[in-house]
Amino acid sequence: RQRDGESPDASTNSGQSTLESVPKVNSFTHESTVLAGHTTRADFEAKYMELEQLGQGGFGTVYAGNRRSDDLPIIMKQLVNAAIDLQAKGIFHQDLKLANILIEPSTDGLRVRIIDFGCGYIQ
Repeated sequence: RQRDGESPDASTNSGQSTLESVPKVNSFTHESTVLAGHTTRADFEAKYMELEQLGQGGFGTVYAGNRRSDDLPIIMKQLVNAAIDLQAKGIFHQDLKLANILIEPSTDGLRVRIIDFGCGYIQ
């Protein structure tokens, strides 16, 4: 419904984006599409070296990789290994999130530390 003084294409849903204003992303290409708050593929490749494929699922593909500046693996690998180790010992954290992960600098590089097992349990 058009109000007096409004153009025919005026929206009554101000503040909501339309499909025309959302950038289209093709996750299967190496295009440098920038989304709000994200870097381009070129920026990522400048910072990290992509290694072998580790797995693939319905939402994407996971690769091993190292940070180019110091040749360290992506911190995520340490976090996954820590979770696997805890599970093998029958320990379940149940609240893994950024607030419960510490990054400790050491002479060997950065080390991941999982903290706050208050929601966890031992099987």
